[in-house]
Amino acid sequence: MMQAVTDHVTGHQGSLVVQACPSLTELADCYGEMVRRVAFCVTRSDAAAQDITQDVFVRVMRCGGFDSTRGSLEQWLVVVARHTAIDWIRRESAHDSRVARFEGVHSVESTVAVEDTAIIRVQADQIRTAVAQLPATEREVVSLAFFGGLTYRQVATRLGIAEGTVKSRIRSALTRLSHTIEALANASD
Repeated sequence: MMQAVTDHVTGHQGSLVVQACPSLTELADCYGEMVRRVAFCVTRSDAAAQDITQDVFVRVMRCGGFDSTRGSLEQWLVVVARHTAIDWIRRESAHDSRVARFEGVHSVESTVAVEDTAIIRVQADQIRTAVAQLPATEREVVSLAFFGGLTYRQVATRLGIAEGTVKSRIRSALTRLSHTIEALANASD
């Protein structure tokens, strides 16, 4: 069986290079089950192991070969399969985490009482009022940093000012906002 693969593998200056599709098919035939088993051991999912096996051989095709001085073809495929499976687990964990957060937000939103909704709206109005009362330079950096999601450096670049200036304006704005919101909250009580 290894002979079929080695017939399609050629040596080039100390490394083996897997040739195009016909050898890739034979490579997959020879090592596909081993790669699938490695993927299954890591993921414990047949469907994932099958997808990972396909991904491994796509990577092999894109990579074009491996360095035979660093180990055997079989060892290399095991390493590629293991790393691909670990990447799959990380992606799935991140996806599951995002879904859980999304579902958590919606379950909290559905149980929020009418009074809580009214309080949140009043607080949002107070924040909007306080931000509107900021000097234009401070309002601009706060809007870009907090509502636009930009970093200090990105705000500085966009406005053409020093990063330290952005930080000072935000610090000053946050102090003003704190005092203004506190005053607005006391006035509404």
